[in-house]
Amino acid sequence: MNTASSTISGRLQITAQEISNDISKTPMRSVKNESKIVIFEVGSFNCALPLDQVFEILPLTELACPPSSPTILEGFLNVGGDLIPVVNLELLFGLSISPERVHSHFLVVRNNGTRLALKTNYVSNIVEAPEKERAPVTSQHSFNDCVESEVRNGNSPVFLLNLSRLLLIEERTRIEHLQGVEEKRIHDLEKEKSC
Repeated sequence: MNTASSTISGRLQITAQEISNDISKTPMRSVKNESKIVIFEVGSFNCALPLDQVFEILPLTELACPPSSPTILEGFLNVGGDLIPVVNLELLFGLSISPERVHSHFLVVRNNGTRLALKTNYVSNIVEAPEKERAPVTSQHSFNDCVESEVRNGNSPVFLLNLSRLLLIEERTRIEHLQGVEEKRIHDLEKEKSC
């Protein structure tokens, strides 16, 4: 895990290790955690997801990149033999690509029993964001209404994302197909090694 420090608004200094420790120490489905969100940077925007949807935070690493992958798919992250698709949020949102930094991370999330890794510029904080502090956004505010609400973190707006609306059905289907192809390829390679 990358333990390089990042400064948030010049006041708070935390590390990815501390955030990961906070996530791993926190029971994911407790009532108290329903209001906690994980804030991360995508381009020049601050986005967030509910803490209970975050599985882990990993440093950037080499990915398996099958040919003919959709543009938004960075590749597949191999975690203990499980392939997790990695989606580049900057490409998904149509933003300019930022250079990778020491603080760039894969935010591994889970939605409906499946894991997905989101490439972020960096994961900055875990904060309380009770429902009453979340301002709803208008319909058509974001593509596929993937932004659910807006909260404030100091003077900065933070866009709370809806994981189930982040990808279109067609994108999910194509990524799942490529994941199956890549898993079979890796399985076949392992089989060849054992012969």
